[in-house]
Amino acid sequence: AALVDVAMVQDVLFDVELWADLVPTFETHARQDIVALRNATEQNDLDNVRRVAHKLKGAASQLGATTLSNLCSTIERQASGQKKIDSESINILSAVLDDTVRVLKTLPLPAN
Repeated sequence: AALVDVAMVQDVLFDVELWADLVPTFETHARQDIVALRNATEQNDLDNVRRVAHKLKGAASQLGATTLSNLCSTIERQASGQKKIDSESINILSAVLDDTVRVLKTLPLPAN
């Protein structure tokens, strides 16, 4: 499966300059969310894991980052079900974030 739904992004993308601002902002906040998830996981704070995963899922979804959004959804469901989240899940999420950001930064954007 593709990391990013390029067709969706290109369908809704109306302002290339806005996109140029959105991607770095998303990356900054998403990386902060990964740190928060890692800390909450280490402390077994499942309520915080669920909350942060839900937030990141929504942000990823809005940018067409389907794989990242789906992984967040899985972590959110596990935390809601009071299932302990292992550090490997957060490592995978972090790696997918890296790959997703790389794709988002290199998307072929429509001309204004």
